[in-house]
Amino acid sequence: MEDSKILSKKKNSMIEMFTCQILTTRFRAFLSYFLPMVYGISLFSMAWLKVSSPIFVAICLAFGSMDVLTSIVGMIGVLCPSGLAIRSTIPLLAMENLVTFLISIGLLVESVLYKEYSKEFLILDFSVGLTVSFILMLSTILSVMFIWKITDYLNDLEATNIFEELANRNSRSSKFISNINRESSIITENKPFFNNNGKEVNRTNIDDNKSNDVKIDIKN
Repeated sequence: MEDSKILSKKKNSMIEMFTCQILTTRFRAFLSYFLPMVYGISLFSMAWLKVSSPIFVAICLAFGSMDVLTSIVGMIGVLCPSGLAIRSTIPLLAMENLVTFLISIGLLVESVLYKEYSKEFLILDFSVGLTVSFILMLSTILSVMFIWKITDYLNDLEATNIFEELANRNSRSSKFISNINRESSIITENKPFFNNNGKEVNRTNIDDNKSNDVKIDIKN
């Protein structure tokens, strides 16, 4: 019982220490997965804007849907938490950040540099195209800045799970050892005794004889 109490106290203290560390990394990891939702919705909005190229609309819708799905799975993995969901979305998140950043650069370059030389833009409204490009660029930069915290959060999560498994194993082993000691004591109590002639003697008789021998020695 005392060993289990000590183990539970150590377990609670270590979990509190890990949770204090996770709270800082957990929010940043959640933010890194929330930002793809922002630029995914921004890419979805391209379908309702005045866009001259239908191919560009199809690309934006495809990557926008992928961004939203990755964001949802990643946020669920951070909030639940689930290490499998986080590991499966990290490569997708890195790829989506790169592709979305390239799309934002293309929109910005077309809107700023070729404003005077071209009459047909991908997004016909210049101010809308510039705004969308800035939103995409800013959200991808912030997501890349916080993406390293996802690995830190994943490492903290795995360390916490390992410690909980070790604590549970120690508690189970201590209970198993205590049960073995209890059973061995019961067996020794019920074990039959034999005298010099090989006859079985009750334990109570042996204890009485020992007490009588002790009394005789004291009298002598």
